[in-house]
Amino acid sequence: MGKSQPDERRGRGRPRASLACSACRIRKTKCDFLKSNDGNCSYCRSAGVECVNKHRDHRKKNDQTDAILRLTSRLESIESALIQNTTGDTESNHLDNQYLSTAPIVEDPFLASSTMLSNMWDTMPIALELGDCQVPGGDESSHEAISAPDDHAQNGSYEAEIMDESGTDVFWRFGRKRFPRVALSMGVVDTAADKPSPRSLEAFYGPTSMIRHLSMYGSTTSDDCELDSPGPMEIDIDSEGIRRSILISFWKFNESWTSIVDSDMFQRYKALGIPSEYYSRFLEDAMLACGSRHSSSAIIRSTGKLFAHRAKAALIHQLQTPTIASIQGVLLLSAFEGTSGHPSFGWTLCGVAFRLLFDLGIHQDPAYLLQNRGFSTVDLSLIQTLFLTMFCIDTVYAWFMGRPRSAPVPMAERVLANKTSGTTRDLTAITLIAWSELCIEAARAQDIINSGQELDERAMEQLSLIKHSLQQWYEALPPELAWNDINIPALSPSAYGLHAEYCGIQIALHTLSSESDATASTTPQGSNIVTLPGFTKQQSRKLACKNAIQIAQLAQTLDHVHGSEQIITALLCNIFSAGMALIQCWAPDMDPKTTSGPVKEKTALAVLFRTLEDVSRHYPLANRISLALAQQLVDQPLGN
Repeated sequence: MGKSQPDERRGRGRPRASLACSACRIRKTKCDFLKSNDGNCSYCRSAGVECVNKHRDHRKKNDQTDAILRLTSRLESIESALIQNTTGDTESNHLDNQYLSTAPIVEDPFLASSTMLSNMWDTMPIALELGDCQVPGGDESSHEAISAPDDHAQNGSYEAEIMDESGTDVFWRFGRKRFPRVALSMGVVDTAADKPSPRSLEAFYGPTSMIRHLSMYGSTTSDDCELDSPGPMEIDIDSEGIRRSILISFWKFNESWTSIVDSDMFQRYKALGIPSEYYSRFLEDAMLACGSRHSSSAIIRSTGKLFAHRAKAALIHQLQTPTIASIQGVLLLSAFEGTSGHPSFGWTLCGVAFRLLFDLGIHQDPAYLLQNRGFSTVDLSLIQTLFLTMFCIDTVYAWFMGRPRSAPVPMAERVLANKTSGTTRDLTAITLIAWSELCIEAARAQDIINSGQELDERAMEQLSLIKHSLQQWYEALPPELAWNDINIPALSPSAYGLHAEYCGIQIALHTLSSESDATASTTPQGSNIVTLPGFTKQQSRKLACKNAIQIAQLAQTLDHVHGSEQIITALLCNIFSAGMALIQCWAPDMDPKTTSGPVKEKTALAVLFRTLEDVSRHYPLANRISLALAQQLVDQPLGN
């Protein structure tokens, strides 16, 4: 059969595929830039991005294919060199910036649309190769950045090769990272942000700050580097099976005190397959990053960083066109970064989430939202839950960092009053309400302590009233959340965290310092300690120690009942607070000639260290807390 004749009605009246702009090439859609007067196609004009086209080059498709093949070969050789030279050159510390950094999304006009970004992620799965990880505490040289190969380090030739004529990163244009297969190890992915810097050591921390003790240790570990790390293995993080498995883990361990995402609403809008108020690929990646932490598989846990990396790449677009899903994603990303060893970044993202909430105006009066904004009662309930969740997380962050909060207390009180009057009394709602009530009192206390002013008589009276209110609240907890020292109940993980947070606040109120700066949080018991009205220094020290012991008991019970993977992130902060209180409380009573000491205190401290060890594979921040507590013991009789 002879060849069919070309149809004159087809093809002649439209641009050839090789003449399409780069954005339409990626989307694989028809491009009409040749018909336009300004040189921009319809899609780029509507998306508000630059239309990059090279109509003079009819061999563009073949040229790009050849370029990708050359780059792939070059990248494989670089990867091989990285794996073989894990110690690196201590004089060369530019690997992260020159080889592992990814082009910011705002600099690439083809990634300005979240829909386009999602399409690329759908069609271009990324394979992640997990190499052997080094054990923390090994040769210091293994933690240095690896030097670039000499033939690529000269004159920026490597950077020049990965840019096309328009200055666009080729791999970002095709929806792939520069390293399609990256061997993850301490020497390769440990970035400068993971190490202490002069700026981080001088950052502001208020008197309630606990993170100040940790800043000197940097990020000593990574969720990619574990003792039980498997051998090299490739995993497609865009596999539906893997994503479904991680999402199941996310819903299973979704803490009821932080109900950031509603499962029904998320699944309903995800089924539509398009970004909306309650679904976006950005939100899903943030959920996958958090959900991966709880997996029993080291392979799955190691994917958390990659999911978080992709979410951060889309962050700028989310800030420019915010939705409720944007707020949820930023808040989840904040939680992931904070427990991964970057609490300052996590605290910053939490503040960004509040700015987005205020920008959307969903903090306004419920009646106004119903009448003028078109919200339904279901929407309103979800918004109120999200606001209270954000307020609780922000309060815990601010207490841990010793920094200002983002939301006024009266605003939280108003939302809580509306939520209490119209909510069903299920366990999740009861837990969130209890957390909100506790955090409102905690916010009042930290506003006084972290105000930068000395704690005068008036301030101490106010703190005394707050302590009294906290005591009344604690005694009036509903049966589902109440704690009994005699008959220890099997509570939910969020309820254990609730009691630990209360004990942590009590410790702070009984270890106040007359100093107004961050040194107050590092000063042991001494003459500068001030007490609440009606308490002596001895009584305050014993009460702080008592609450620290209870935190240890709560952590141990939670571990026994639910397992270490269900220890909530808020408990980590209070474990550190309890450990510091125990060390400072028993030190004055210790006999320097012996290693004996109060049995309960010693046992409680051992429990805290064991708990931190158990959760370190899920939360790398736990390793930094362990190091900080161990450092405090160096000069103590139990230092050996």
